Amino acid sequence: MLTQRKKVLFVITTLDAGGAEMSLCKVVSGFKNNNQYAIKVVSLTDIGPLGQDLKMSGVDVDSLNMVPGRLSLPAVLKLWWIMIRYKPDVVSTWLYHADFLGGIVARMCGVRAVVWGVRSSDVYSDKTKKLTHGIIKLCSYLSSFIPTRIVSCSIFAVETHAAVGYKKIKFMVVPNGFDLIKYQPSAEMFRAVREELGLSETCRLVGFVGRNHPIKNPEGFLAVASYIAEYDENIHFLMVGKGNDTENMDLIALIQQYQLSNRIHLVGLQRDIPRYMAALDILVLTSWSEGFPTVIGEAMSSGVPCVVTDVGDAAYIVGEHGRVSVAGDMNGLAMQAVELLKMNTDEFALLRQLVRRRIAENFSLDNMVQGFETVFNEAYEQRKSIFDRMEK
Repeated sequence: MLTQRKKVLFVITTLDAGGAEMSLCKVVSGFKNNNQYAIKVVSLTDIGPLGQDLKMSGVDVDSLNMVPGRLSLPAVLKLWWIMIRYKPDVVSTWLYHADFLGGIVARMCGVRAVVWGVRSSDVYSDKTKKLTHGIIKLCSYLSSFIPTRIVSCSIFAVETHAAVGYKKIKFMVVPNGFDLIKYQPSAEMFRAVREELGLSETCRLVGFVGRNHPIKNPEGFLAVASYIAEYDENIHFLMVGKGNDTENMDLIALIQQYQLSNRIHLVGLQRDIPRYMAALDILVLTSWSEGFPTVIGEAMSSGVPCVVTDVGDAAYIVGEHGRVSVAGDMNGLAMQAVELLKMNTDEFALLRQLVRRRIAENFSLDNMVQGFETVFNEAYEQRKSIFDRMEK
């Protein structure tokens, strides 16, 4: 345990409502309530909705306002100045761009403990931007001497990054944790969302929760939905997340192509994700790539069984209580979903209890925060011992 208050500076690429960003907020909230640490958060881009939430809760948040894809010298200088003034004991960076830029600036400022955060598993996906590919390549080289530790939320991600040159010995796995109070079954929210969508309480609702991005494969979800729709006319579909709204004309065209216009509901980016999770019967993850998909744990915490592609740690999270298919096998996913929907009332009620119990027993929020505390302590003590020897 640390014997004095240590300063931790979290640096992340963005504070939009994504899985990695929400995980950072969970860790920050856990550390905020621990009097052994002082914390500050910096976003490379704008402050974002999650940054606003953190500020409202009393966390010191700053932003560099960089334009995605463009390196800004004034922004780099601002980050350097923040570190010089704040004098962090530990710098914790999240996502590739923050690992690269935050790690280099931290070393320039003489920070002794730098902890990178790796959240993805598919390192060189053809759906990843070329600039990000370049950053990953640079990070694989820099991993030998910039980070003291590298935190991954995914066992699978450790292997894929080690395969492209990341220093494997520096990795520590800290699985995501989930708030079982925030995410829980709720008959009230179940009814309220159905009323909002104009659906009866007996209507089954199958959900996709994630941003509209090729790597999340929203078109794959529509293919799954079109198959399920033929099984039962009393099944509807819900898409939640940035870009999943009626202003996305490409998505609307696909919905019409799959003949789902009267069965699918687009609610776009939402702040109250627990409300929509509690309204689902099952969640379908169609992603081509993931690290540790947060959305699965949130659904299961809400008592929602999941049908997932075998990407990242998805199969590990659902365990024996979920259904898994190969990435790209939309027919396989659809058939797995139909199997769940065919369960009788008692069987399905038991399954809902079991998926929530799996999260409670294996992926608690407290374990996640304690895992990061262990990593930060080890990184600090390791760098401290190195510098002490150098000074002598």
